[in-house]
Amino acid sequence: MQNIQLSTTWKKYVIPIPDPSKLVQERGMFLFSAGSQSTGGMGFTFWIDELKFENLGSVSQPRPIILGGEDAEVQTFTGSEINLAASGLQPKYNINGLDVVVNAAPRYFDFSSSNTDVAIVDENGIVSIIGEGTAEITAALSGIKAEGSLTITSSGGLDLAPVPTRPAIDVKSIYSDAYTPATTSNFSPGFGGSTTQTTELGSTGQQVQAYTNNNFTGIIFDSTIDASTLTHLHIDIYTENAGTNVNIQIRDVGANGEIETNVFTGNPDGDDKDKRFDANGLAVGSWTSIDIPLDAGLATQKNNLGALILAGGPDFILDNIYFYKE
Repeated sequence: MQNIQLSTTWKKYVIPIPDPSKLVQERGMFLFSAGSQSTGGMGFTFWIDELKFENLGSVSQPRPIILGGEDAEVQTFTGSEINLAASGLQPKYNINGLDVVVNAAPRYFDFSSSNTDVAIVDENGIVSIIGEGTAEITAALSGIKAEGSLTITSSGGLDLAPVPTRPAIDVKSIYSDAYTPATTSNFSPGFGGSTTQTTELGSTGQQVQAYTNNNFTGIIFDSTIDASTLTHLHIDIYTENAGTNVNIQIRDVGANGEIETNVFTGNPDGDDKDKRFDANGLAVGSWTSIDIPLDAGLATQKNNLGALILAGGPDFILDNIYFYKE
């Protein structure tokens, strides 16, 4: 449970267990954390007593929910994965006349696919696309069907991105099978509030980075890139969904080498500079090649590039990410 408001008197809080029958080897289940965002970093003091498991008659009407209770649809391809847990698995209960929602681990649920020749789903809620066609993914909890479903339409195998032809001497690569990377990078930085799932797909020599349920994330370079003599950033983008829009922010982290706090909105903080580009009008079911000039905010400061910030989507695939000299 989240956002529990504490009381200045003793008060009983009930946290429903989605399916107690699955808890047969537990050795300590109670964890807590108290945020200090509203207190300027100051901590809390509070007391806990009578911590116990109970069989209560006041907990009733379980209503399991996946995907926010929506019947979602997605276009995808063979070899891709979708994590149902990323969108929230939230059983709802009635406790003493009040609705209470909890976040539940995926293994409380029983997932199923209507067409296992197209998609299979494991006990962790990971859907693997294995063939061409359509499949509906549903779930149940303690025999009760969950609200929400996912209909998957797979178009088969993913076509390879265009093979880059620029001379390696003119390129500083971030991610491409055609070039040696100029630095290693973190493709899953785990920004707070991000819902993005990042997966590397494909066999050796044909790998791509797939982004699912993206709102914002980043590619953080382990060492900065000096692009003083370079002119563009190249990215190949693939999507199966019409209207996909990917906002790309190229960030120079300045002399201090740090990504400042105001990453996603407004202007960069401190000595950072950036260039922002909206990749819209993307082709559906094929690759779109994007070349972004290193101008505007980066025209005079591009010697310490430290990150690419990615917003929008929500579902897309990237390949051949590199800086180059025209």
